[in-house]
Amino acid sequence: MDADSVRQTIKPGYLTKNAARTTRAAFFLTTTLLSGCATYPALPSVERPSHWAQPVTNPPLGLFNVHQVSPTLFRSAQPPLSGVVTLKLNEPLVLNGQTIKTLINLRAAHDEADALLTTQSQLNYHHIRFNTWHAEDEDVIRFLKAVTDPAQQPILLHCKHGADRTGMMVAIYRIVVQDWDKKTAIAEMKQDGFDYHIIWANLERYIMNLDVAKLKEQVKN
Repeated sequence: MDADSVRQTIKPGYLTKNAARTTRAAFFLTTTLLSGCATYPALPSVERPSHWAQPVTNPPLGLFNVHQVSPTLFRSAQPPLSGVVTLKLNEPLVLNGQTIKTLINLRAAHDEADALLTTQSQLNYHHIRFNTWHAEDEDVIRFLKAVTDPAQQPILLHCKHGADRTGMMVAIYRIVVQDWDKKTAIAEMKQDGFDYHIIWANLERYIMNLDVAKLKEQVKN
């Protein structure tokens, strides 16, 4: 087919419309990628409520994004294998003077670092495969049952970044266990310097739609 024939088969405006669709698609993709990377800024230290989770200074093993939520609950990013391999057998994991008894992993995969950490430090281990796109009540209940069990405490909770999945679970802990109101718990989740990603607005909606009284009963049973 020669060039004239090709031009005749292309309807007027086709290329312009196709280019416009391509541009819109590229813009949407770029916006989605950028929003996926964007995080909420932390409140200035002078505005930060003192009852929010406190950073753990000089955490061991190269742990990152480590905070103490309550006397019995800590949160962090994924423990790095490079730090965990330095542990000796039966060497405890100590945060703020407390020996951790339980590790909770919210990631889909079972990480090699977790396996080594639980073995070397003799930790209880809960692997809750939490889907960030679709929060499930059963995962929340399982988490709450673990963190409210005195035999499991103190506990270290983590996902990959220690921000989104971990943030949602900690917010629910605040609401169900510590009787915080939802907006206060969400404010901490987004603005306490955990680098919570803006894209996960669905997790905020899940929290706002929680039936707290029902959830408390389910955790008891």
